[in-house]
Amino acid sequence: MLTKAAILAAQDLRTETVPGPEWGGEVRVRLLTAAEREEITSIWTTHAAADDATKSTLTRDTMLLRCTVDDAGQRLFDDADLPALKQKSAQAIARVIEAAMVLNAMASGAVEDAAKNSPGGTTADSSSASPANSAAP
Repeated sequence: MLTKAAILAAQDLRTETVPGPEWGGEVRVRLLTAAEREEITSIWTTHAAADDATKSTLTRDTMLLRCTVDDAGQRLFDDADLPALKQKSAQAIARVIEAAMVLNAMASGAVEDAAKNSPGGTTADSSSASPANSAAP
């Protein structure tokens, strides 16, 4: 059986490399931490009155900022970088976000379902727009 120390010491935030030809290289995306995943679920519960497109944009922005990392697994961008990132190639940004969504098993409806199953979580009908199917930021 695993021990507490073994679990806490495990390097379990897998990464993948995504081509970024528009930027002349590659980009690394990583799995979300549990806290980051809760942050994304919270978007859907705290913004329940917002339309799904707004929640989807917030989710995709959060995925971009939290999952894009350097070789050491440290975030490349902080929240203040979002306006500058939104001026970059939509195709490149969409590729990074989609890779992060796939890596994190955030397929269509996954975020909405998680929010519905969280304490006090309610969202709009998840059959409409979802983070995985929305346009790039």
